[in-house]
Amino acid sequence: MQPLWFVVILILGLSFAEEREEGVGNFFLNQLKGLDLADMKKDIEEIIKRDTEVVPEPSESWTGKWFPEITTAAPSKSAAAVPAAGGMDGNNMWQMINSTCDDGKQNLTVDWEPNSFDYECEGPYLEPDSNVKATLEQEYIPPAYVARHVCMKSKIPYDQDLPTFGPHRPAWARYGEYTFLPIQRFLHNMEHGGVIMLYHPCAHPALVNKLKKIVKSCLYRHVITASRLVPRDRPLALMTWGWRLLMPTVDTSLVVEFIREHALHGYEKTHRDGFYDQLLVAPATIVSTPDDQEICPRFKGV
Repeated sequence: MQPLWFVVILILGLSFAEEREEGVGNFFLNQLKGLDLADMKKDIEEIIKRDTEVVPEPSESWTGKWFPEITTAAPSKSAAAVPAAGGMDGNNMWQMINSTCDDGKQNLTVDWEPNSFDYECEGPYLEPDSNVKATLEQEYIPPAYVARHVCMKSKIPYDQDLPTFGPHRPAWARYGEYTFLPIQRFLHNMEHGGVIMLYHPCAHPALVNKLKKIVKSCLYRHVITASRLVPRDRPLALMTWGWRLLMPTVDTSLVVEFIREHALHGYEKTHRDGFYDQLLVAPATIVSTPDDQEICPRFKGV
């Protein structure tokens, strides 16, 4: 493609030559013989379009729920993120797991003030309603999303009761069963591929124990805790990174299918045990291998 100034001169000369066939007109006509005027006009149009076209913003500029950073590179798990404000401290969890930021031992009341109401039932147990069905829910996680790790100096707000992704603490929880575990901790376990079992404190103990046995026998990377955030009509829940299953009762096939399908798919890939262990009742035990190479091995026919 010729430079814009050159194309303009050629077109002006051609126009002038068409009107006059003597003197300067003949000179231009001879110089321009064989050139395609339509092509030159097309070149000018392309240049103008290129210089004035508005380029749309990339999809990674989305700033919706729990997306505190924007990446300019193509979606990638290694994409660098822009530091966010408001207490969103960083992304290198290994550098942040210390007594200054978060070691899983200090300043824990930022996330939870000890209160037995959060894990003990104050009234009759909830009986399952046969008219209520289990619900499987997925939350869209943008390809370039990288969850922020937040030090204990700042609270972490969420805009719904049971988020399946979002900012969380650098020090994740040890795997196993808890009397109570704040969501700011087990969200990190979910990001590592863990399965979280939640139950309303008033869920029927028989159903809670049945679900516990299934989860514990399916994989090492599990966390179990009571939670008032679980709805009363579906008081049993399983959560993984981006997915949530709410149940009124325990369907073994449904539970095993969910765990096999959605476990171990978190953003960060590690089976290393965590650091936080407040109110840990029973540490998780190995089911198949430390990295859960086989999920739910005892449920061959399911």
